[in-house]
Amino acid sequence: ISYIVIPFVAQFLGFMNNVPTMLGQFMIVVTTLQEEYLYLNLPAQITHIINETVTRVGNYSVDLAQKLISFAFSLAGFLIELLLVPILTFYMLKDGRPLMYKMLSLFAVKEGESIHRLLKQTFYMLSGYVQGQLFLAINMFVIVLCGMYAFDLPYPLVLATIAGLAEWIPIVAPIMGAV
Repeated sequence: ISYIVIPFVAQFLGFMNNVPTMLGQFMIVVTTLQEEYLYLNLPAQITHIINETVTRVGNYSVDLAQKLISFAFSLAGFLIELLLVPILTFYMLKDGRPLMYKMLSLFAVKEGESIHRLLKQTFYMLSGYVQGQLFLAINMFVIVLCGMYAFDLPYPLVLATIAGLAEWIPIVAPIMGAV
């Protein structure tokens, strides 16, 4: 993962740092083109069409840059959530009791009983979810492995492992694992 994520983040940050420079260069080109076509003595209608087109392209490029930046932050948030949720779930299951008691110490004693029940239910649900995901991942591994051996396809163990591991990522992974 580090061979993919670290270069991606480095390239993405380089791109984001370079966006203002690219937009500045684009605006210089547009300004130069505007100045040059003024000397051509074009008819008023064509000049108006060119001005409108340049304005539209400028507005479109600014809108595109805003959408790219918004997408970049959304993607970064999604990736952070994608990494944090399984890690937090693992630690909640691994260190459930000490974590539960530390969380209970934050609340008043009279509220502690209902919060204790809520936390126990939460840990129980998380445990069931992880067990269910493990069951699905093992099933996916076995099905893909058997299917690939049956059709004599190359790399059955590697692809079955990828499909099984991909099954752990909610929603998107089952589709990716099937492909």
